[in-house]
Amino acid sequence: SILQTMNKQIIMPIVLHHDKSADYTFSLLLNMGGVALSVYNASWHNTPFTISFNNALRMFMKQDHYTHVMVMNNDISLTSEEFWAINERVGGRQGIFSASCNSPHPEVMSPEGNGGTRLVDWLEFVSPVFSKDVVQDVGYLDEQMTLGWGIDIDYCYRAKQQGYTCTLLQNIQ
Repeated sequence: SILQTMNKQIIMPIVLHHDKSADYTFSLLLNMGGVALSVYNASWHNTPFTISFNNALRMFMKQDHYTHVMVMNNDISLTSEEFWAINERVGGRQGIFSASCNSPHPEVMSPEGNGGTRLVDWLEFVSPVFSKDVVQDVGYLDEQMTLGWGIDIDYCYRAKQQGYTCTLLQNIQ
């Protein structure tokens, strides 16, 4: 049940607010009611996307009680029920995870069949979940890629070189 899972929150969710309006962020926070989460506001800090993403990862690495982090774009749609389902599916596993999403890259991010998980070459960083081990071993995103385009492919490649997997979590509802 959701109450049982709430006592075992292993994922630290961080909303990456990266636009001038708070509308998307506010809507996401409402949908995620009951989930302990943080917001990193890139607009206030005036930092490019990749640096903001890394700063969110740095926030996570200072936490002792979470084993995973989910860095969410503020314009996604995610409910607390979906978050708890992802939290439960990830469990204590290492690697990089993401729920399937409406993506222009269907070969990577769209559900295929009825399976619960699928290994993929890379994941879009719309709301990726990283284990702490990945961040410790692989490091941070390449800050020379300031706009964020290609950071997901690059990071997943580096993680796979270190022996980690990229897992698409399907059918989370």
